[in-house]
Amino acid sequence: MTSIDSPYQLQQVACLQQLIPIAVLHCLPLLENDQLVDFRYSWVNQKAVELSGRGQQAFEHQTMLTLFPSARASGLFNRFVQVWQMGDPLRFEHPYTRQDRTGWIDITIDKQYDGLLITATDITPFKEAQLALEQQTQQLLNIAQQLPAGLVLFEPVYNPVGDLVDFRYGLTNPANAHTLGSSVEDLTGRNLLELYPAARRLGTFGRLKQVLETGVSMQYQTQYQADGLDLRVEGHLTRIDQGVLMMYLDQTSLQQQAQQLQDKNEELHLTNQALTRVNLRLEGLQAIERTLLDRHSSDQSPEMTALAHTRQLVPCQQLVVYQFDQEMGLARSKSWLVGRKVAIHIGSDLPAHLFHIEPLLSGQPWVIDQLQPQQPGLPPELLLYQRGYRSLLVVPLFSQQQYIGAFILLAQTPHFFTQEYQQIAQEVGSQLAIVLEQQRMEQQLKAYTQQLESRVRYRTRQISQLSALQQAILKHAGQAIVSTDLHGVIQTANPAGEKLLGYGQGELLGRQVWMSPKSTDQKPALIGVQASQTARPVWKIIEPVLATHEYFHGECHVLTQTGVSVPVLLTASVLQDEAGTRVGYVGIATDISALKAAEKQLRNLNQRFELATQAVGQGIWENDLEQGKLIWDDRLWEMHGIEPQGPDWSLREYINLVHPDDRASFLAGTHYVSPEDRLANVSRIIRPDGRLIYVEHQALVVRNPQGAPVRVIGVTWDVTERKQAEQALQQALQREQELNRLKSQFVSTASHEFRTPLTTIQSSADLMELYLKQPPEIAGPVLEKHLKVIGQQVHHLDGLLSDLLTMGRIEAGRVAFTPQQVDLSELCQQVIADHFSHQPDGRVVQVSVAGASYRVNLDKKLMGHVLTNLLSNAFKFSQTNPRLVIRFEDQMVVLEVIDEGIGIPAQDLPTLFQTFSRARNTTAIQGTGLGLVIARQYVELHGGTLTVQSQEQQGSTFRLILPR
Repeated sequence: MTSIDSPYQLQQVACLQQLIPIAVLHCLPLLENDQLVDFRYSWVNQKAVELSGRGQQAFEHQTMLTLFPSARASGLFNRFVQVWQMGDPLRFEHPYTRQDRTGWIDITIDKQYDGLLITATDITPFKEAQLALEQQTQQLLNIAQQLPAGLVLFEPVYNPVGDLVDFRYGLTNPANAHTLGSSVEDLTGRNLLELYPAARRLGTFGRLKQVLETGVSMQYQTQYQADGLDLRVEGHLTRIDQGVLMMYLDQTSLQQQAQQLQDKNEELHLTNQALTRVNLRLEGLQAIERTLLDRHSSDQSPEMTALAHTRQLVPCQQLVVYQFDQEMGLARSKSWLVGRKVAIHIGSDLPAHLFHIEPLLSGQPWVIDQLQPQQPGLPPELLLYQRGYRSLLVVPLFSQQQYIGAFILLAQTPHFFTQEYQQIAQEVGSQLAIVLEQQRMEQQLKAYTQQLESRVRYRTRQISQLSALQQAILKHAGQAIVSTDLHGVIQTANPAGEKLLGYGQGELLGRQVWMSPKSTDQKPALIGVQASQTARPVWKIIEPVLATHEYFHGECHVLTQTGVSVPVLLTASVLQDEAGTRVGYVGIATDISALKAAEKQLRNLNQRFELATQAVGQGIWENDLEQGKLIWDDRLWEMHGIEPQGPDWSLREYINLVHPDDRASFLAGTHYVSPEDRLANVSRIIRPDGRLIYVEHQALVVRNPQGAPVRVIGVTWDVTERKQAEQALQQALQREQELNRLKSQFVSTASHEFRTPLTTIQSSADLMELYLKQPPEIAGPVLEKHLKVIGQQVHHLDGLLSDLLTMGRIEAGRVAFTPQQVDLSELCQQVIADHFSHQPDGRVVQVSVAGASYRVNLDKKLMGHVLTNLLSNAFKFSQTNPRLVIRFEDQMVVLEVIDEGIGIPAQDLPTLFQTFSRARNTTAIQGTGLGLVIARQYVELHGGTLTVQSQEQQGSTFRLILPR
């Protein structure tokens, strides 16, 4: 396949592959001696790869006939040759077999771009629906073959000038052939007047002609005594499409048996009714199938054809088709049929959850035979009972095992929907599900087509900034980040990685990462880099972990250039391209030298504790279960801070010393609960002096010959220092994890906030470059406009960087705080005059002051920043004039910034003042989630508080309280 020149184009192609919902291929002809012998694929999208069942590389290295050898035998290759030679587009359906499953695809071939442009869509569901319909039709024909009545489908025969001259046996059943003394084979395809000339004279031909021309069914009785036949029949004629269906019973023998004649007449009547309904059902299903297969050839939509067919067979008063809108949670009405008229209802949508009940969810219809004025499960505002309806039938519509809609039938008669009516509704419902799914797919394809161009443009702008943004992130990250190819050769390394390994800028590139696995003494794996590629790459060792968990996380030692071993916490994962193919690996290493030092200190502390315990001795105890006595040595009494008790000291009394929160776990480790012979437990003990200690128990259970416990002997020692050290280590780990989370959150937020202004600057620069070639009188205004845009975006970036630097100073404790006595009212007016006095939309800040003004001890610069941030947010997230309320009270001063804007969702309020946190209803509005964090930090430097009260769509009130 042809190469693509740049990563930019590769990204564009990858985006197109993901977005085009149909298979698209482009191939070039292969000629030998000016003869077309094969085609070579120049481009395929992801959908084509999935549909073919081959991999991407198969299209790159094989021709059409080598990749699909059966294309020549099936005639598919000849169609491609035909389009190439003739130049006329070609569209056809073609079957395929994959994994013992047969499917169909709709293929379009067009000669484009010096080759053939091929598009393919999988139409297997529609073909399967067509096959199911054909099977239903065959079942009805089989029923007709078994009927005892004569059944004939006559087809009209016309002469060259268009006159009706005869009728041909198109379809007949064995009962008719037996009555006529012939066979089905001898009758099928023969003309009526050719076999029975007297049919014209005796009226048979005339009745058939009348029904064919008028379309009105006919019930008749006749006696046929001619052409070797002596028949007395009662029959029924019905027009079906362009033919006439005759159904009759031979009543010749019934004249001799009056009673039998009456029975046969009744049987004929019931049979005719059943067959009529069968034919009507067949005719309706065929009509629906025709509109589904060729929607443009019919003036009526498929759903209206289905409703009309249902109304003909099920004479209820109203039919409605609903389609579920999953995003809105609504059931939207697609088609209505009231009586015999189509009705368009505006605002007739219903909540979708009304239909998510049994038996609908199981695919079974829901029938209410007797509607009540207050029917459970139905909204009272529908007023079904008040509008005269007494029966309800709801048929669920499923497509590809997904619940997509409902078919509703309403009748004014109780117990109206019989089993037959329910079956008819379900038959039509299966077709309606296909109609709704087909419409949904067409709408989705149209939407994809409309959005494709805008998405490609948007993605192009994103790609232009991605490389620079990634470099900036890597440069400033505090963790070592290294990426390699599949062989462990380093492709990129950030400054932190070079610093960790002791290399200069660029010296790591091209070196191979090697790794020695963990040794038998459980020492951590050792990782280093070298110039040659002889050692075993690190990824080969951790590959089993990556294959199972998709990432590796663990402790290792990194060997620096000078030979120093540095402990790190390594996280490694797989790098994949747009197609999901592995292209390399990336590792992030965090220096945990300080953490390891803390662990070493903890181990030393444990060792000293064990030595101390040995020196003073462990407490030994025995629990006599038969006498209910607990025996302690002196060390235990001293450890628990209580005086030795008498002989009545027992385990139940000791439990009172155990911390209430630990009693359940303590009891779980005793002979009362545990069936084990070796018991162990760590519990908190509350000494009489109020001191809380941790003690660890180890014990053995002594049992009698019957296996019942009789004694428990154990030792106990104070492990308070060890538990405190473990808690300190856990807190250190939690702080490290929180730091990693904040770093990840920073990368995500910075990527988004830097991308938008940089994209705008790039767009303006491109437009300025185009207008530089224009005359000054034309280019001047445009250049000034875009220079202004660039200036605005640079100002925005400057503010963003200022916020980030401010957060860095706050976290490092380097914020300069110089409070002085300041007139707060004057400061507020100055901030408003400097930043909010000339709003483009003419809005202003409404200021009100309550109480006697006095000077407040504060940092003028920091407080000005707080006020600017709060008022900027009020203007940004509202359309009305913000209000600033200043209240001077005895012990404090209160400032409130009030707006009537979009408000803050309740679920976002607890995290509003956390770093990078933004309300979910502000995603379309610029912001970093740092402003309020900085504002609160500045307020707390003054010893004050900053809180918020807000209600979504009602507005927000930020309250700032400062001490006097």
